[in-house]
Amino acid sequence: MKKTIILITSSLLLTACSTSTFYQVYKTAPANGIVQSNKILFEDNNAQITYNLWDNGGDVGFLFYNKSTQDITIHLDKSFFVLNGTAYDYFKYRTFTRSSNLTSMTAYRTYPYSYYNTSVGGTISSSNTTSFIEPNVIIVPPKTSRRVSEYVVTSSFLNSCDMLKYPSRKKIKALTFDKNNSPFTFSNLITYSISGDTNRLENNFYVTSISNMPENEVFETKPEIVCDKQTMNMIKIAKIGGPELFYIQYTTGK
Repeated sequence: MKKTIILITSSLLLTACSTSTFYQVYKTAPANGIVQSNKILFEDNNAQITYNLWDNGGDVGFLFYNKSTQDITIHLDKSFFVLNGTAYDYFKYRTFTRSSNLTSMTAYRTYPYSYYNTSVGGTISSSNTTSFIEPNVIIVPPKTSRRVSEYVVTSSFLNSCDMLKYPSRKKIKALTFDKNNSPFTFSNLITYSISGDTNRLENNFYVTSISNMPENEVFETKPEIVCDKQTMNMIKIAKIGGPELFYIQYTTGK
């Protein structure tokens, strides 16, 4: 009887300690952009701005491509990320520190006739630290790209009584929204100048649906392919990913 009780108790403890991974998946729509296979595109006569939101929390960083034949200056101090009507600065007057280490050999002599072929040497190590203030502008030369990244859409799980937090595959439900009732509307206001003229681009998005899903509905594990050959290394691949989607990862018990 004692052995039976111990086995049952151990089984209950293992069950209580195990966790499963789930994902809250958000789908968005660009109000004034175009969704392509691997990016969301916004553009004017001078520039193309592309996004791929697929990341934990939703990566709202952008790639700015200069289509013109002139330098373009992005004014970070006049550019903002806007989330549900609140503007956040891209330029924050931050000071960064860069460290570098230098090691040099000052002397080296070999004694070839000693029993152990002894070498005697000396080194001097030094370090240098430089502080600098982040720039308030970014220069983008013609036909080149620069990436700007600072914010995510959200890092918090959104609770709802209208869908299960830990659903099985058959019980997955999507909450849908339009632009007027979406829980997340966001945009990047990007100010740039070219040839003395100043322009502002407004890239707008809003969340159109939210679903809670078990991990095997979002990711699958497959062998990595290198040079058309299957390797022993297993990698996680998104099954539903797209540039207009992002997710929040969470586990049972949290």
